[in-house]
Amino acid sequence: MSIEPMKRMWVVTRRDRLRPLLDLLGSLKAVHLADVTDTPEAEQFFSRLAADPAGIDGRIVRLEHVLHLMNSHYPPRRTFGENFVGFPLEVTSAEMAEALEAVDIDRLDERLTVLADEALSLNHRMEEIRLELRHLTTWREIGGAAPSPFRHCVGYFGTVTARMKRLLDESEKVREILVLNELGRGKDNRVLLQVVALREHRSEAEDLLSLFDFTPLPLPPGVSVRDMIRTLQVELAGHTKRVDAASAGLRELTEKHRRAATSVLAYWETRRDVVQSEERSLGSKRLAVAAGYVRARQADRITGAIRKAFPEAGVEFRDPAPDENVPVELCTNRFFAPAQFLVNMFGLPSYRAFDPTAFIMLNFLLFFGFCFGDVVYGAGLIVVSLWIVSRVKAYPGLKNLFTLLAWGGVSTMIFGALTGSWASDLPELLGGDNVLIWVKSKLTVLDMMKDPVVALLISLGIGVLNQFYGIIMKIYTEYHRRNYQAALFDGGLWLVVLPGLILLVARLFAPQLPTWVTRTGLIMVAAGAAGLVLTQGRHEKSFAAKAIIGFVSIYGILGSYGATAFIGDTLSYCRLLALGLTTSIVGMCFNIIAGLARDIPVAGVAAFGVVLLVGHVFNFLISILGAFVHSARLIFVEFFGRFYEIGGVRFHALGTSERVRVIDESP
Repeated sequence: MSIEPMKRMWVVTRRDRLRPLLDLLGSLKAVHLADVTDTPEAEQFFSRLAADPAGIDGRIVRLEHVLHLMNSHYPPRRTFGENFVGFPLEVTSAEMAEALEAVDIDRLDERLTVLADEALSLNHRMEEIRLELRHLTTWREIGGAAPSPFRHCVGYFGTVTARMKRLLDESEKVREILVLNELGRGKDNRVLLQVVALREHRSEAEDLLSLFDFTPLPLPPGVSVRDMIRTLQVELAGHTKRVDAASAGLRELTEKHRRAATSVLAYWETRRDVVQSEERSLGSKRLAVAAGYVRARQADRITGAIRKAFPEAGVEFRDPAPDENVPVELCTNRFFAPAQFLVNMFGLPSYRAFDPTAFIMLNFLLFFGFCFGDVVYGAGLIVVSLWIVSRVKAYPGLKNLFTLLAWGGVSTMIFGALTGSWASDLPELLGGDNVLIWVKSKLTVLDMMKDPVVALLISLGIGVLNQFYGIIMKIYTEYHRRNYQAALFDGGLWLVVLPGLILLVARLFAPQLPTWVTRTGLIMVAAGAAGLVLTQGRHEKSFAAKAIIGFVSIYGILGSYGATAFIGDTLSYCRLLALGLTTSIVGMCFNIIAGLARDIPVAGVAAFGVVLLVGHVFNFLISILGAFVHSARLIFVEFFGRFYEIGGVRFHALGTSERVRVIDESP
């Protein structure tokens, strides 16, 4: 339960050997390269190096374009689990070498682009044809043709509404300029017209038609509606065949080259990282210097690899200086490791802080189980999570997430058994004297549906205890920093005031408590508040500032905590009850619907099963999301907010890729 110890590494080699050295460090996948260009001591003897990754950037851009075309036309098939979590592609070293040899980036990009552009333009034209056919099909039975052009006349063919046709007939200006021939009326109450005007009146004619909302039909002069429909249908069929051919070509290229293109992209991305790392190194005429951080336990292995390949190189390791921003990698035992996912979500601690992973595992599971508590749902979550864990063992982040959810399933089953929730009230729905009803009655301690007030008090009690836990962690944090004054004044005094405040108001809710409880609470509040007033402004220079900050710190505007923050954060734990009731109520609703469906003649049993399955799967997924999000929020805001500070830089080993994982082949 700690942060992985790191060593600062310095490597000096010949200037012309820097790139091969960086390639070696990338192959080791164990070195976090640091920027040494801002080291004043080194810059006295060395200068910055320039790297030119332009060629690599060009390859990456083209490969990203290739994969974009492939994935946009034919998205990769995913398993159920991959719809929620992205799995890196696994390839062997031999596959990677073969892909680098086989993939012609420029040719593949060109072929895909030609096919994609052809399919895009054809689809665009096909949409235009379909739109034209929709306009023309209405008038298939009526027929008619666009007026043929004459030397002195212009013709128009289109539609207006019946109302506009009446206005056209009534307009003196129209009668002077236009000749109208009504061909018929469609189902949408529009009128099909042939319109002719003198060429010299063309501009006025078009203005009039526009004024009366005349909509031209897509017909060339002299072509009939029926002929145009046949022509468009033939063109559409031809374009459809061409689109199918282009799509088949895209599919073939995608199926043949997607895996290889992904592998090659990952390779060039790691190569770009190596090349760009030159810019973070320094060099002179003959020498070059690179620096980084390595896990302390791997220092000997890295030293041996460098000296074997570069006998002339000098390697030095030392402990990081106090002011260095050392990259962080969490190192937690197997039981608490799943909670690393939550720490990574929120942000890593600085290198000289402590790993909070072990301190949030149990309270997260407590919150999650309270929110999601159901025996059947918990069992389902365990099964699904362990199945996904078996697929992602090589990926620590994903493994931690689903292992955490598997433990959450255990907590969910425990809370479900204690609160009598088995897919809500499924045992009663099944009817009869079934064994589930007997087991449920023996295990149930509190039915939240029947005793919501008791459940609310329990959730608030959990909130109070978790707030005290956060203050204790504040004390531990300051003690870890050897800031003993802050540990005592900013943490310890609140552990006097807040319990005293609870004792002080306890008789309002439980009048039978003895009076000494109230007196004890009053003494604790008075003593703790006096200590806060005297200490919370200790960093201020003037007496007035010390006094003001001391007094307002009790309220919570300034200072390390506050009574109002304690009350507000504690009330936030009401969400535990709200989500727990929501899970049960939604499940009960689906059970009621399923019970009604069971009475349907003939199909009742099938309908009963379908409603139960679909409804509870929906409730299962939605409730998991709510339980996880709100449990994480209680950790991040109401718990981490008391003591935890982020600021760590994640350890990123040179040569690693999140896109592809290269694995060694079995011997």
